[in-house]
Amino acid sequence: MVLSSKLFLKESNDQKIEGADEFINEFDRMFRFFLHRLWEMYLRGEKIPAKFRADQRPRPQKPTWLLERPVILAIQQASSVIRGVVEKIRDLERQISIVKEQIEKNGPGEEQVPTLSKLENMLEKSKKEPRPPKNKYCFLSSKVGTLEKSNETTFDFWFVLHDFDSRDRGRKIYLPLKSHSHFKKLSRGDARRMGGATLRPASVQINFEFSLKEKETGETVGIDIGENSLFHLSTKDGSLHFEEDKMLREATYKELNAKVHRKETNSKAQKKAMVQRKNYINEQFNRLDLSNIKTVRREAIYNFTSWRYQFIFESLDRCCFKQNVFVEGVRPRHTSQRCSTCGWTCEKSRRGDAFRCVACGARLNADENASRNLANPRLQGLCYGTSDSQAGYAWGPRDGRIVGIGSPPPTESDQYIESIYL
Repeated sequence: MVLSSKLFLKESNDQKIEGADEFINEFDRMFRFFLHRLWEMYLRGEKIPAKFRADQRPRPQKPTWLLERPVILAIQQASSVIRGVVEKIRDLERQISIVKEQIEKNGPGEEQVPTLSKLENMLEKSKKEPRPPKNKYCFLSSKVGTLEKSNETTFDFWFVLHDFDSRDRGRKIYLPLKSHSHFKKLSRGDARRMGGATLRPASVQINFEFSLKEKETGETVGIDIGENSLFHLSTKDGSLHFEEDKMLREATYKELNAKVHRKETNSKAQKKAMVQRKNYINEQFNRLDLSNIKTVRREAIYNFTSWRYQFIFESLDRCCFKQNVFVEGVRPRHTSQRCSTCGWTCEKSRRGDAFRCVACGARLNADENASRNLANPRLQGLCYGTSDSQAGYAWGPRDGRIVGIGSPPPTESDQYIESIYL
């Protein structure tokens, strides 16, 4: 796992900041140029290269004063962005083809048609040319930017920019940096400091690589991220269960989400509310004691529709890593509709935060039920979009295999469904 720490450039004088900004702006200009050219190559059906040969490289109308190495890094940065977008497009196309096959085979259902429409909208948005990020950044290798320890008492490190200016090949920019507690904590561990860094106008990001020491014994749990409750973490039988501590602060996760949405978009008040929500998420995960847990199985979501979910998963991953817990991704297909007790899958079993199985009558929180399903090893055999992950299938009574049931159980009727929620 890779963890990072930022060292800020507030100790640098104006001359050094101007030199660093000049480099960042020129690097960003080349990054945007190659991002546009690589996207044009994708539209023409050409392969997206990670590198260009010098004689085949497209040239901007205004020549750059950067040397070869930073130009290659700008190409690699643009290529990684385009290849990520292309991979997302291909994944959406695969999901759309699976849903269409289901509709052709079983007819349009209540779930497939909205899912198909949502996927097609996501695909249409993904096929637009990617926009460069608002905040400029440069991924630099150790051949362009290095972190050197300072022998002076005033500063702890120098970040040295070198071999980048064709106008003055011997030019170097020394940016003074001061260490802090987070950086020292990462440095003192069993981490390996990775070469290179990420340079931004106000900071330098240094990455550390850690190796996970997997536990020999422990429980396997599943974790479900919810809207009204931050998370439910549980074993497959519910013998071990954690959830959001709503008494930790005055406001709960649900109330903090509502507060963020009430504020004007991009206003100072909204940014402040987002910081409060971010701190709340970190506090909730940091309080977890995972000493008896070996593996946490979470939803394998790659196309995040909200920054919030990405941050929640990153916070969970950090918490698990610190306690030597392995994190495994699982396709969350029907985990909220499948009963964790008998395995019967039915959309009518869930109403809001309540789950009442229409087959066996099991009653529990809907998010806890989903977390139990994620922890269940039987779910490993289920494939996204295949028949055994759809409604109408349940756990086998003996060996636990997925078995098909020709018709719903006699309890699955509207009258019975109304009665179990009373």
